[in-house]
Amino acid sequence: MLYALFLFPAAPAVAQQEALAAKSAQAKQWMQTGRFDQAAALYAELVKAVPGNPGLLLDLGLAQHLGGHEPEAAATLEQVLKLQPDALPALVTLASAKLAMDRPAEAVAPLRKALGIKPDVETRGMLANALLEAKRPEEAEAEYRKLTDAAPDDARVWYGLGMAYQAIAGKAFDQLQRGNPVSPYVSALVADTRVQRKQYRSAFFFYSEAAKQLPQLHGIHAALAELYRKTGHNDWASEEDARESGLPPADCAAHPLECQFVGGHDLPIVTQPLRAPAPEALYWRAKAANELALQSLFRLGQLPPSVELHQLRAEIARGQGQYLEAVTEWKAALALLPGNPRIRQELAVSYFMAQDYRTALAEAQDLMKRAPAAPELNFIAGDSLLRLEDPEK
Repeated sequence: MLYALFLFPAAPAVAQQEALAAKSAQAKQWMQTGRFDQAAALYAELVKAVPGNPGLLLDLGLAQHLGGHEPEAAATLEQVLKLQPDALPALVTLASAKLAMDRPAEAVAPLRKALGIKPDVETRGMLANALLEAKRPEEAEAEYRKLTDAAPDDARVWYGLGMAYQAIAGKAFDQLQRGNPVSPYVSALVADTRVQRKQYRSAFFFYSEAAKQLPQLHGIHAALAELYRKTGHNDWASEEDARESGLPPADCAAHPLECQFVGGHDLPIVTQPLRAPAPEALYWRAKAANELALQSLFRLGQLPPSVELHQLRAEIARGQGQYLEAVTEWKAALALLPGNPRIRQELAVSYFMAQDYRTALAEAQDLMKRAPAAPELNFIAGDSLLRLEDPEK
């Protein structure tokens, strides 16, 4: 009888443990079958029953993140990190949640810490992407450049590196333009952009303006020659080629960055800090960064078809006003990554710009079921309805 007295008080505790174990097993099964909301509900019950357990909190945060409940996931994972500051899965998942919430700057610190604990290609890729989205392209470039050695056949790496160089070039151009909007260096860079868009008449105007003020600047006459060739004026192209070849060599003491660029040493121009953001220095930095971007994206083009390659082609097509071609490329990207909301949104934008308002509206409305407050989707839906003569909606 005395033996039984010791057994009976323990029975409720055993039953509770068995119930918790059953819930945990069910939650794991739902995670494996993609029923993340149901798993999160069970993990929430487990966390309430066993407060302060970092393992259960981590499971809850993962379920919330995979279920698309990013703010809740971030809050849960921050609790995990208070208990276990070096919990690698919590650091990486917290960063993923921050990126999904479009708060890339807040993803940088946990990713840097995770990378310090365990260097990993995927984590470094996430860090590079977060830095790029946070408008810190110089830091992003450094991380992507490391990845070119670690993952040389990864299309994401070369696309990201190309985008980082483009952002560095854009940043240099913005600084240059703020300093003096009518600078001949600004004119030369604007002309480069117009050529890419096949706007040859305005490109000629801007190159000519730059050549008037900077007749000794290397590359301007060569650019004019190429422009003449594109428009069928080979005789004028020969004259500009002669002017370019007649220029004296770059004075490396007075113009070191020009000398580096002419010699093909683009990377130091981009990676070395500028002592002073002088117009000439910013110009060569933008030129070098654009050249490196072209090299990176050329390398991307040599790899097998990828989401990033189709994305690049779509962006080029859109920039040239070829919106139906952009639609084709976004569709190809979506075939490789079905259901991706970012690609679907870009597809909706391209349909809208191609004036296929009915399809653009259908895409936007379907995406708005998940993101009802997304500004661009609401604009596409609203303006499409106006153009379809249904203004009340």
